[in-house]
Amino acid sequence: MNTLNYRGAVALCAGLLLAAATLPASAHDLKHANTHDGAHHDAHPEPDHTRIQSRLTAFRVTGDDAHLEAAWAELEPHLGDPTLLELIDAAVVSQARHDFTLAETLLRDVISRDYDNDEAWLQLASLYLVQGADEDAATACQELRHVSLLVATTCHARVDIARGDTLRAQRQIEAVLLGTKRERADAEVLAWTLSVAGDATATSDPEAAVAHYTESLALADRTQVRAALVDVLLAQDRIDDATRVLAEGPEALALSVRKMIVGIPTGHEPDLETAIAHADQQFRAWIAEEDWAHSREMTRFYLDVLPDPKLARRLARINLGIQSEPEDRLLSARAAMPQH
Repeated sequence: MNTLNYRGAVALCAGLLLAAATLPASAHDLKHANTHDGAHHDAHPEPDHTRIQSRLTAFRVTGDDAHLEAAWAELEPHLGDPTLLELIDAAVVSQARHDFTLAETLLRDVISRDYDNDEAWLQLASLYLVQGADEDAATACQELRHVSLLVATTCHARVDIARGDTLRAQRQIEAVLLGTKRERADAEVLAWTLSVAGDATATSDPEAAVAHYTESLALADRTQVRAALVDVLLAQDRIDDATRVLAEGPEALALSVRKMIVGIPTGHEPDLETAIAHADQQFRAWIAEEDWAHSREMTRFYLDVLPDPKLARRLARINLGIQSEPEDRLLSARAAMPQH
């Protein structure tokens, strides 16, 4: 394990894990009155939107793909004649499964039927950002019509971060937060905005980023936000604080990799050496099967836990071909650097 090397490299990109890739679990701040139209089916029970949202929330908290598969199993039988809400739910699941082509098709179907559907445009912006299509994401943000200033600003700030203009994102998002009455804002939306504020300040003002991420987690526990917070703490050499934040989180894969980086075993393993060996075994099995669902975490593992420069470079290239957020571009750059 090469923790010191990790700290030095990550200081360049602390926190830019794009915690905000996950949109708010609720859509209370969005108006989509027409999303319940369309016929339902007799052959299968009608999908329960609340239950699907609960499964997606569980996925965001734990990172467990089983929650995605359960949501998809409930939605898939209805996609022959879906309502708008079913299309949006299916697009969210598809994006999380890295089926970006299907996710875009589903969202474009929504927009073709209801052009002013803000939830679809917001999800489309997120989809484009994951793929590194910043200009398309900016266009999607511009199509938002009925959302709060908080949501619109956060959407545009994410685009600015993706473009590398974190200072502009920081100015805009902190201004809107200053004018937001915390007690009146939707908690999920506010948590999302705060996580983006953390992303915007991670390198320029780490203390502010820590505060933003911490407040976000207090409102809505999200694995990606917790991982971003850990990265900022590690970049400041705050190992004890990072360890505490990890201990308070679930046993999600992204967090488990970071536990091994700081030198503690995951919750299911008796010691660090066993945890690393089991992770290596699992990752190599996925690589043999060409299962790249967790290519980002595998790249981190072979960069920072069990260094294998050649394998890390290969995984970084594969990962960048799947998703191209700042985190992925930085991982690719790190993997290409000479290893000492």
